[in-house]
Amino acid sequence: MKRNEENTHSNTTAPQGESPPPQTGAGRQQAGMVSRRNLAAAGASASVMMSLFSRPVFGSSICSVSGLTSGNVSGHEHECSGQGCTPGYYKNNIDGWPPGYNPGTPVLKSSGKIDFYSAEGGTTFIGTFMFEPAIAGVEPFSSSPYPVTLWQVLNEHSAGNGQQDYGSLGTFHFHLVAALFNAEHAPTLYGATPDQVKALALAVNSGEGEYMGKTITRAEVAELFATLNERGDCFFNAHGEVEKGYTIVDGEVVAYCEAGYYYDRDKMMCVKEGSE
Repeated sequence: MKRNEENTHSNTTAPQGESPPPQTGAGRQQAGMVSRRNLAAAGASASVMMSLFSRPVFGSSICSVSGLTSGNVSGHEHECSGQGCTPGYYKNNIDGWPPGYNPGTPVLKSSGKIDFYSAEGGTTFIGTFMFEPAIAGVEPFSSSPYPVTLWQVLNEHSAGNGQQDYGSLGTFHFHLVAALFNAEHAPTLYGATPDQVKALALAVNSGEGEYMGKTITRAEVAELFATLNERGDCFFNAHGEVEKGYTIVDGEVVAYCEAGYYYDRDKMMCVKEGSE
């Protein structure tokens, strides 16, 4: 099981367009590499949806947005790959939230440590996704003067004893918040943009809906987001810093490449500078 709630990671060797010289010198920023497995199925952000429509599935689980619309779920067994951080990571590591999103007002324990975040000042779920989360209709949220926040959804919802109930609105919204954050940070590695995550969620929140010309259900989308959020290793540590093997280019988390190489989002690999 993925353990990025606690940020336990391993690092492997990244794919390269051509084999670079071995890294030398201590302290090179984000010096680790990312495995070919972890990059092979990531969609390029400029054409994410088309690339997602041809990506594989793992057993009976939908492994990409394409699996929801292409009808290629059965009869295939491929390895899901790509990068994402779990809802638990974002619940417990506020420093890993994308810029522009606020958990709310911190409420402190007697020790001075943060106990929880109240809704005041927090980024609201309805303002983000254009529909109410499941917990909005129950106490204490139904009588709160503030709309439910993204952090409250992460904090209140859980899979329930480790069993994923994909028909549950709670589980859907729990993974939806993480899917949005992953897409904000790393649309290429994650395989979807924030707008695509929001559109897909809005299409199915009532139970089922039309998306890209295909009727899909909320349970299918919940399973999809759970799969995407839990594959690979989280690209951040508990302090919101990119893990070894990644770097940030133009505000997007991408694979780290050795000196003399750059990360090509279309090819989803490190390419030698001047090779094209």
